[in-house]
Amino acid sequence: MMTKSRLEGFTDGILVIIFTIMILEFKVPNSSNITAILKQFPYFISYSIGWLFLGEAWYNHLYIASKIHRVTHKLFVINALWLFTPPFYR
Repeated sequence: MMTKSRLEGFTDGILVIIFTIMILEFKVPNSSNITAILKQFPYFISYSIGWLFLGEAWYNHLYIASKIHRVTHKLFVINALWLFTPPFYR
C-alpha cells in the first residue's frame, strides 16, 4: 500500500515539473534595453496568473492530504486523474 508521504511526493514532483515547463516560456532578451525586457511582460503576467492558480491548487491538495489517514487505490486513481486534468479545471 502506498503511504501518504509517497502520494504527496508524487504530486509535488508532477507540479514542480509543470512549474518548470511554465518558466521555460521566458526568453532571454537580446539586449538590456528596457524595451527588450518589456517584451517579456505578457509572459510574466501569464506566468504569474498560472503560478497563482497552480499554487492555490497545490495548497488545497496539501490541505486535503493532511486530512487523509490512509491511501487506497481509489484515492490514488482520483489523485492521478486530478493531475491529468488541465490547470484551468482546478
